[in-house]
Amino acid sequence: MPMLDEALRKDVADVLAMMVEPVTVHFYPKPGEAASDAMDALLHDVASLSDKVLLQAETGPAPLVAPDVPEEMTSSVVVLSADGRPTGVRYLGFPGGREFGTFLQDVVNISAKVAPRVSPDTVRYIQNLERPLHLQVFVTPT
Repeated sequence: MPMLDEALRKDVADVLAMMVEPVTVHFYPKPGEAASDAMDALLHDVASLSDKVLLQAETGPAPLVAPDVPEEMTSSVVVLSADGRPTGVRYLGFPGGREFGTFLQDVVNISAKVAPRVSPDTVRYIQNLERPLHLQVFVTPT
């Protein structure tokens, strides 16, 4: 069953029309999880709106899940890649609601090779890191 109604499908198709190069959406479902089923339906809807969105269902363990995180605390994972290489953009859980616009913009930006806007201070900070940094970004509508 489609997740997007006709009006939203048109809006999403208009956004995806800005894509330049293909982007692969690697989907690592979590069987038996309702949000995973919804995510699968949403990703199929998105992929059906552009031949540049390549949906690939994965069967192996999802990358990014830290070894110290219990399995029951993990969720479905989406990893975006371009030109056969991971981009570093990952979504844990359902990218619906307010996250959906960000998800679409990420796909379009990766497709068009738009570099993230990062301040020069942040670039210097990252370049001067001497050991790995575990960074998590959480999105909330409040």
